[in-house]
Amino acid sequence: MFVHNLLFFIVKKLKIFYNVNMKLILANKEDLKEIKILINKSILNMNNLGIKIWNEYYPNECFLGDIENNNLYLLKKDNKIISVATMCSCDESGNEFKWSGTKNSKFLTRFAVSVDFLNMGYGKLMLKKLIELAQGMGIESLRLAVAKINTPAIKLYEKFGFKKVEGSFFNEFITECDNEEYGYELLLEKDTD
Repeated sequence: MFVHNLLFFIVKKLKIFYNVNMKLILANKEDLKEIKILINKSILNMNNLGIKIWNEYYPNECFLGDIENNNLYLLKKDNKIISVATMCSCDESGNEFKWSGTKNSKFLTRFAVSVDFLNMGYGKLMLKKLIELAQGMGIESLRLAVAKINTPAIKLYEKFGFKKVEGSFFNEFITECDNEEYGYELLLEKDTD
């Protein structure tokens, strides 16, 4: 038991050290090529898992606008993109859900982790950093729509305290599988720093 606890402690410390070098930054146009490679690999991986929610057009067609609007965030380590996500003021599915009454909210969308770094805690780290960023901006809630078949993403969001809201959205761009999406919202505490 002692050896197990010692190993757990060492691994935890190594993870903390490893994550210290991770940076959340805004994407720029020079990042587009690497972002699209990451997304295309993610699409292949999701398709293999039966989660056929993205295609050759979406989400890649949105990233230039996300960059121009300063909405696309990257988690980078040693200048390599580990994860991408858009945090913006609106979402095309936003009116289909019964959100809380908060007025100052942001939507998370187009969230992906590089297939080379799946199941290593980077999705959790990215989401944690996005939540911290939103809190620092004074945002009251984070909202998102997630395909009901995307159970890995749903589990991640629920682990962070996102709550499912009433309503659903049928995404017309998802054509190869169940296209129903659920709304999730996280009410944020004010940053006291």
